[in-house]
Amino acid sequence: MLIALTGVPGVGKSGVSEELKQRGYNIITVENLAEGSLITEDGSKVVDVIKVDKKLKKMKVENGFVVGHLAHWLSVDMVIVLRRAWVRPEHRLEARGYSRKKASENDNVESIDLITTEALERCNRVYEIDCSYKSVKKITDE
Repeated sequence: MLIALTGVPGVGKSGVSEELKQRGYNIITVENLAEGSLITEDGSKVVDVIKVDKKLKKMKVENGFVVGHLAHWLSVDMVIVLRRAWVRPEHRLEARGYSRKKASENDNVESIDLITTEALERCNRVYEIDCSYKSVKKITDE
């Protein structure tokens, strides 16, 4: 089974994926899959998810997780969306070096539930985990 672990930046995907790796699961990041599949559009780098998905299919990974905020766009058996309480998360992202504009965009994505909505359009098995005020171990256990 291949599971997408997704959510907005800063929600805890990296920490959870590291914990899953320590527990023996195969971890693939969208970032690594996207190497060589980036398109420049309006000065920004955009991931070509079709190319990334083809690359993932060729890998034939079993019992693993594909991690990244675009993972729900790939051919997976299940999607887990990590969520946090909507309390101005852009401040957290700005502290991590995101521009105010990019932080605000991600804040909007979370507030309108965009990732879960997109995931439900592509996959029959979509689950959300509320990561608010939980440790990485607790989130991973869930």
